[in-house]
Amino acid sequence: MKKNVLFLTIALFAMFFASCDNNNEEEITLLEYSLKATPTSLTFAPKDAEAQVITVESENVTWSAMKEDVTADWLSIESSDNQVTVKVADNTETVERSSRIMIMPTNSESNVDEVYITVTQGAGEPLKPEPIQLKNVGAITYYTPNYLFNTNDNDEFLIELYTEETDVELSFVEFGKTGYWSGSFTSGNHLLLHLFNEHSDDFFNPCIKSGTYTACSDLSQLAPMNFVTSVRVMGNSWPDGSYIENRTINKNGITETEFIEIVDGKIDLTYDGTSNYEIHIELILQDGTEVVYEYAGELKLSNLGKAPYVTDLTENLTVGKDVFGQALLAGCYPLTNPEITQWDIQFIDKNMEALPDGTIGGFGHHVGLTLYSATSDGTDKLPAQEYVLFQPETALQENEPYTAMAGSYDPWIGKGGCYWELVSEDGEKFAPMTTGKITVKHLENDRYSFVIQAVDDNGHEITIEHEGELIKMIPQL
Repeated sequence: MKKNVLFLTIALFAMFFASCDNNNEEEITLLEYSLKATPTSLTFAPKDAEAQVITVESENVTWSAMKEDVTADWLSIESSDNQVTVKVADNTETVERSSRIMIMPTNSESNVDEVYITVTQGAGEPLKPEPIQLKNVGAITYYTPNYLFNTNDNDEFLIELYTEETDVELSFVEFGKTGYWSGSFTSGNHLLLHLFNEHSDDFFNPCIKSGTYTACSDLSQLAPMNFVTSVRVMGNSWPDGSYIENRTINKNGITETEFIEIVDGKIDLTYDGTSNYEIHIELILQDGTEVVYEYAGELKLSNLGKAPYVTDLTENLTVGKDVFGQALLAGCYPLTNPEITQWDIQFIDKNMEALPDGTIGGFGHHVGLTLYSATSDGTDKLPAQEYVLFQPETALQENEPYTAMAGSYDPWIGKGGCYWELVSEDGEKFAPMTTGKITVKHLENDRYSFVIQAVDDNGHEITIEHEGELIKMIPQL
């Protein structure tokens, strides 16, 4: 009996413990373990990127965040609660960079995998050299379309700037009716920039428009907001367009000049509406070197463009035939095609004289005429005709004689065609004859009558008369 009771007790204990084990198994299988993070990738700007946050969701899992590559010092993380804050430093490299953040479970019984978040940062811009500060002195020379070469109807501005160490002195050089500013220096760097804008009719107050100017190397493709890079033409030892001029003094005291060509770049320019400019210049030189210049200040202006009018007259002009002392025949040239003769004639005031070298001396009225007649029959007598004024490019277009070339002025070439000027101790006043006629008559004793009825390029009437012989002017060379 006792033996049966013992076996029964043992069986009851066995059933009890078996029941407890079954309950534990049920509790373990009821637990769920999970770990995930959003987003699974982050992208940052190369510079001034704001921090971004990863949200971590976990169930029955403890975790920690760390960088997969501990050497990625550009990447930093900070964990708190269910978030990981990610920050990146500015990318100063010119290539994209990436790394990964690892979210790891820290309780071993969870048996879940790590979660990886990819972090990518865009490529940075290349580091630019420190700007070279330019001396607070410089000049602009303004040219209107097609002045020196074909500018595709754009206005051209030549900017001259100098580095701080350059000992430069700007002076105004008189040139023709106008003049220009020029810098004189023996050593240092001189920067020349040729910029182009859309043509403006405001000739008397030209300015360089604010904006970004891009490089152009093809002179046939010039457009507004271009600047011309260095262009070699006609075998010159110096480039045209934009370039850097470097002058040094050698051990013998002789100044040596080097021209450094510019092949690319951009120019950011701001104009304040008066005469002050701020210019940021980024250039690439022929050897690939990058150089940055900065300028802020006034730029002195020279204006060598073609003005809408060049006359100095402010009212109608009448010069009587008692004013001139002589009519000089400065040249008589038969032209081959068509068969026309060109006559160059000058009237000079009684107070003026023809000098042996062919120039005119003294003060007073002076008139230049360029007339075209039929080819001379062997005499040097100017045909008595009415000569009609035409612009230089059309004066002979119709292959007809008895025309006259309208007056013109060019700073480089000077005066031409038919014009009036007054020379005084205070300077010269000039008026081109743009339209009208010149009537020539023969008088007795080889004398001529000239009557000029013309209009200048600003609408003023010009009336000039002269009677007298036509005297050959033969310069003594």
